[in-house]
Amino acid sequence: MFGVDCLGHNIEREQMKSEVSKIGSVGDYPKPRSKTVMRSYLGHVGYYHKFIPNYLRLSASLSNLTKKNLKVLNWTVERDWVFMQLKKATL
Repeated sequence: MFGVDCLGHNIEREQMKSEVSKIGSVGDYPKPRSKTVMRSYLGHVGYYHKFIPNYLRLSASLSNLTKKNLKVLNWTVERDWVFMQLKKATL
């Protein structure tokens, strides 16, 4: 089957998929320990948001950790679950 790889996506006929070789780096991300790392993680995962069902709803609790007024990442069981779900969705 004919396909073209472009900007991290594989485009075939009427279908677009994320390029498997590019996703590995997102799946290898460790749990963020700072706002900077969290922003980076959300940026990487967000690039593939079209392929992640309910991305906005899932990522909202992690996005809240990047707010300016927060000094420390308040990591909860829910946020850990969301982090793992987003990792699984990119594999």
